[in-house]
Amino acid sequence: MTKYNGSLHITEDNAVISNMEVTGDIIIDAKNVTLSNIKLISNTEWHVLRIMEDASGFTLKDSEIDGRGLSDNGIYGHGTFLRNNIHDVENGMTLWGPSSVQDNYIHNLRNGKADPHYDGIQVNGGQDIDFIHNTIINDHDQTAALMLENTFGGLRNITVDHNRLVGGGYTVYIDGRKGGGSVDNNTIKITNNEIGGGHWGDFSLYDNKPILSGNTGLGASPETPPVTPETPTTPETPTTPETPTTPETPTTPETPTTPETPVAGKATNGNDALTGTASADKIDGLGGNDTIKGLGGNDVLKGGAGNDVLDGGAGADKLDGGTGVDTASYASAKTGVTASLADASINTGDAKGDTYTSIENLRGSSFVDKLYGNSGANLLSGGAGNDLLNGGAGADRLDGGAGTDMASYAGAKTGVTASLANAAINTGDAKGDTYVSIENLKGSGYADKLYGNAEANLLEGGAGNDVLNGGGGKDVLYGGAGADDLIGGAGADTFSFKALGDSTVSVSGRDTIFDFSGTGGDRIDLSAIDANTAASGNQAFNYIGNAAFSGKAGELRTVKGASDTYVYGDVNGDGKADFAVHLDDAISLHKGYFVL
Repeated sequence: MTKYNGSLHITEDNAVISNMEVTGDIIIDAKNVTLSNIKLISNTEWHVLRIMEDASGFTLKDSEIDGRGLSDNGIYGHGTFLRNNIHDVENGMTLWGPSSVQDNYIHNLRNGKADPHYDGIQVNGGQDIDFIHNTIINDHDQTAALMLENTFGGLRNITVDHNRLVGGGYTVYIDGRKGGGSVDNNTIKITNNEIGGGHWGDFSLYDNKPILSGNTGLGASPETPPVTPETPTTPETPTTPETPTTPETPTTPETPTTPETPVAGKATNGNDALTGTASADKIDGLGGNDTIKGLGGNDVLKGGAGNDVLDGGAGADKLDGGTGVDTASYASAKTGVTASLADASINTGDAKGDTYTSIENLRGSSFVDKLYGNSGANLLSGGAGNDLLNGGAGADRLDGGAGTDMASYAGAKTGVTASLANAAINTGDAKGDTYVSIENLKGSGYADKLYGNAEANLLEGGAGNDVLNGGGGKDVLYGGAGADDLIGGAGADTFSFKALGDSTVSVSGRDTIFDFSGTGGDRIDLSAIDANTAASGNQAFNYIGNAAFSGKAGELRTVKGASDTYVYGDVNGDGKADFAVHLDDAISLHKGYFVL
């Protein structure tokens, strides 16, 4: 788990961060950010995790927030919160926008300031909020396990279902007197919960009449509480809240890890995790940001509304994302796959036979994958393995993941400019593309300009008169067909030639190396070219320095001029060069500078 100290401000859309321990706070100021398996240890008195108003599509899952008794709020904002452990804060969550809160454990509320106000969860005005299957314990005898107020907006479309809500002055508190907007009682549903342990009682509703049904009490609590509470508006707060040494053990395990799995094919309008069978399943996620796994069989998976992840598993699957930004995932595949949003007929592995409708993104396996986007803006995530990612047209995000990964523009209809060091200069199909964990670039069949970065890169030009510039690092430059300009940049670089046509005797197809430094570790690699076409197998060249060809196949010679140097090879023994390479400087070459 990576460790980070300080405030982490996330401003990049679609960022995915996992397996990190942060001592500080996190601010989410971008769309569709996902945090998973995060341990967040507070060093702030305010919000340990804050989601800004415009940061839609945020998800926190399988994580822990430890406020250390310092912070007002564990979470402040809106989003999707799944299977998190939140403790040692004054308020577990303060929400004010559309949210899905499921399978979380909020407990051990504490804050060292003089006048704390403890709530497991506060809603200070909001709509389209679901609380499903959470355990929330406020072991103080003031305020609430769940508090709904209209301080900054009205309250509507709020579902509280199958939770365990414990403690506080009142366990469930609804106050519509704050003036921020109306309370739509007909859309506030509190159902099938286990509620109790409030110092003054289970409910304080202040003339509100939400829908109540199926709730059971830890103590005697009426299904329909008094319209006007007999207790004061603000319960008396003890000077020192009485904190039990050991809180009552919740029915739900203290750290839920796996959400209750619905029956295949059935779902809610919340954020569901749905799993099929080894047979042919039909599963519809309905609303919410769903994760649907088909397993075996020829499945039909429909995400419905929301940003969904569909993993068909083995079999020829129909993946329909519905509305939102949806992902076809092959993360569960046991071998690498080829998957194409533009032409699914080329798919292989678990992707073979799959078809896509309203799918914007692809996620590969832990093996060697080839992922192809379409004309839209795609996110291609390779995962582990040495992957090839080809986004096609559109502003794509290419994330190679672990391994040595390539961004490819093969198939582009015009030449491209693509830079790993500065993607802002990209043109053609590469325009708008961004790179994460991409080491290599492959060009189109036209004239391309490819730029590496400070790391070790492989640049492949393909056909066309290309310009390849490795930048820093130990790079490999392979121009392919056409008259290519090759610039290694800093580092010990290799200039690779694999066929006679890669660099011809004619200037129209001859490559030029601009910064060759044999003493600096640069090499010219000719090992893939058969030096003697009359003999079987791949023969190595015989370096003869600046001597003339003798009529023997396989000879390699150099000619040094006043400002240029040429390398010539004879593969058929006719005493004439069959290929040539131009070096744009007068260089004394030696046999050791070649890989023969």
